Amino acid sequence: MVFSQEAAAAKTFNINSIHSSISFKVRHLVAQVRGEFTQFKGTIVLDEDHLENSKVTAVIDADSINTNDTQRDEHLKSSDFLNVASYPEILFISKSIKDNQITGDLIMHGVTKSVTLNFEYHGTQEDQWHNLRAGFSASGVIDRRDFGITFNQTLDQGGVVIGDEIKIDIEIEGALAASSE
Repeated sequence: MVFSQEAAAAKTFNINSIHSSISFKVRHLVAQVRGEFTQFKGTIVLDEDHLENSKVTAVIDADSINTNDTQRDEHLKSSDFLNVASYPEILFISKSIKDNQITGDLIMHGVTKSVTLNFEYHGTQEDQWHNLRAGFSASGVIDRRDFGITFNQTLDQGGVVIGDEIKIDIEIEGALAASSE
């Protein structure tokens, strides 16, 4: 049996949600509101020698949105925004990694769009129990209207309450999957 060098070099890491974060911020009137998703999972198939051959898949539980305001969180879960009853998951499937950018399909609110985020690989390190970990960061901006999320309120003096651009900040620590050792 013959294996390609690419396949032999790749290692699979499972996203460790305890040591990772998926956060966002959006304009509300004249300030920024921050939030996060607290439940997510995924894998990174990492080829350290050829990062462009790496793959990322992530699944976010849309119902886990948290902005530290229960009433706002319930509104964000409603059909005005994420509609978690119909679309319980947000998915990201990478298509390419190059020049410190990751491009992939973001599937949210029943809509699939290609998005590109700034991407940084931080390397690998063994933890205190000799388990291999890998670190990654990603950030960028998406327009919620691209995903059919258009709810807003117009102000009497002009303008709207909620911004359309969502700034995303992702910090991921992956743990080497048992099958990759």
